[in-house]
Amino acid sequence: QLWHERKSLGEDRWRARGHAFCYGKHYFGDFENGNIYELDETVFTEAGDEMVSEIVFPVIHNEGDRFRLHRLMVDMSMGETIDHTEPQIRLDLSADGTEWNTVGYGTLGDTGERNHRLTWRRLGQHRFLHLRFIVSDPCKRAMYAAYGEITVDK
Repeated sequence: QLWHERKSLGEDRWRARGHAFCYGKHYFGDFENGNIYELDETVFTEAGDEMVSEIVFPVIHNEGDRFRLHRLMVDMSMGETIDHTEPQIRLDLSADGTEWNTVGYGTLGDTGERNHRLTWRRLGQHRFLHLRFIVSDPCKRAMYAAYGEITVDK
């Protein structure tokens, strides 16, 4: 229930064009080929293609003064996967929101694990910091909370 954008893999837009809710299900048409698909929250691909989720936080700053991000913790619910593997989440950092550096990966936990905490440490000194999380594995993605341990440089 947050604002978001959808794009299909390899497209500049989401493949959905038109929507219908009938017989208790959501259906949409594909703008390219006219196929009809069911929108199902238990399926983690889109028409057989990988679904990539990108979560970008608003900029973190200290009015232009430097700060250090010692630890970042994220609480997630994994739920289920298609292939019973341990899905990964990638953390990227940016000073300007355009050029990103990958700082590491974390596991989303085992299938069925409901409350999983990921922790990244020693994330450096910044004036402005953008955080981006990316998940492309076929799994449920639900982020509940994020917490950062920050100190201000004097």
